[in-house]
Amino acid sequence: MSSPAELAHQELLSALDAFTNAQDHQYQPTIDHAMQAVLSFLPLLTATDAGDLSQQIDLALSLPIVADQPELVNLFSNLRLYHQEYYDAKKETLLAKEALLILSLCNEILSQLIPLIQEQPQP
Repeated sequence: MSSPAELAHQELLSALDAFTNAQDHQYQPTIDHAMQAVLSFLPLLTATDAGDLSQQIDLALSLPIVADQPELVNLFSNLRLYHQEYYDAKKETLLAKEALLILSLCNEILSQLIPLIQEQPQP
C-alpha cells in the first residue's frame, strides 16, 4: 500500500495531467485531484481519516502546530473557501486560472505540511 505522501504526490501529478489535457474548459478533474492530494495527506497531521476536506482542515486548524503558523493557517483558510465555492457548489465554469490557483495552493500546503509532520515526535 502506498504511503499518504506517495498518494498525495500521485494526486498532484494527476492534477497536472488533468490540467494539461483539459478540453472545453473542463478543469474540475484538476481541482478534484489537487484537493484529494491534500485530503490524502491530512490524516498524518490530524490523526484521523474521518470527514471531508473541510472537516479535516478544521481539525488541522485546531492543532497548535498549525495555529502557530499564520501562513499555513491562511493557506488552509483559502483552500476551505475554494472547496466550498468550487467543489461543494459544483461551479459550472471554472477558468484555467482558478484551477491553477487551487492546484498551486494545494501544492504549497503540502510543501509546508511535509516538514511539519516530519518534525512531530512519533509515538
